[in-house]
Amino acid sequence: MIDKFTRDLILCFFFSIFVILISNIAFADARWMAKPVQCGNDTELTELLEKDNQKPMIAAVAIVSFDGGEGKIINTEIPVVLFYNPDKKKFSMVEFNPEINEACVVSFGGELDFTVADWYYDRFKES
Repeated sequence: MIDKFTRDLILCFFFSIFVILISNIAFADARWMAKPVQCGNDTELTELLEKDNQKPMIAAVAIVSFDGGEGKIINTEIPVVLFYNPDKKKFSMVEFNPEINEACVVSFGGELDFTVADWYYDRFKES
């Protein structure tokens, strides 16, 4: 016969293993990634986009976090604009930081697709 202390110790051990396994399964694919982004003076970048005939198509306000030093994380809102040239089939997604006159190209590429809902719902529909 197992005494109460040993029984509770075994239960705690198995419960701890269960919690560790569940937390690893639940968050196995979620992680922060550092992507290369190109940043520079916002006026110069805007001139390059105009020269490439990329026009602003859609805008949003993003909430971004950055290291404010001394372990402080600062959250702020900044505009994000999608530029597109339909003739060349080129787009650029640009984050603007007006406080420091900086713009960052966070993504760029080819054709835009405004009928992506079919692909999205087929790919991520609930089973």
